[in-house]
Amino acid sequence: MEELDLKELFNMFWSRKIEIAIITVIFLILGIIYTFTLVDPEYESKTTIILAQSATKSSSSSSSSTNPEVETDVITTNDLTLNQKLVSTYSELIKSKNISREVINHLNLNKTEEAVKNSITVSAVKDTDLIQIRVTDANP
Repeated sequence: MEELDLKELFNMFWSRKIEIAIITVIFLILGIIYTFTLVDPEYESKTTIILAQSATKSSSSSSSSTNPEVETDVITTNDLTLNQKLVSTYSELIKSKNISREVINHLNLNKTEEAVKNSITVSAVKDTDLIQIRVTDANP
């Protein structure tokens, strides 16, 4: 097995320093040309919202016999199911034409409703009551 000394390796690279520099400069120039001429910049903004329903007030069975005025906060399975359905509903509502129209009017954009709608991505965060809204556009 042939051994390679660190000094030999350094000398091998040093003897080809001009070729390494030329290749580096060529790729640097190609990267700059690609960045400034072929790629349009895209700006992205995102936010996350939570759908939280306030807990329902209900009388607990133990206190109702002694004091019917005492109420406790209880979140039921129905509340959780409702929130999950609301995530889907609001996700669709956010991408509706009415919302797109309001965005266009509020920001004075020269875009169609469809263009605004296509720049919006709405996704539900898995196993949560969160909705993530992301807007990507060439105009900051």
